[in-house]
Amino acid sequence: PRDRRVRLSAHTAIQFYDVQDRLGYDRPSKAVDWLIKKAKTAIDKL
Repeated sequence: PRDRRVRLSAHTAIQFYDVQDRLGYDRPSKAVDWLIKKAKTAIDKL
């Protein structure tokens, strides 16, 4: 599989890694999966 990376602004990266740390995840992909799952209802409304 191809490595996919996302560029984040410094402020957003700090917020993201804070969420990842609070969730206790060691991989950013797990935090992204969690965020998408929690936002599913709002995403579906788009």
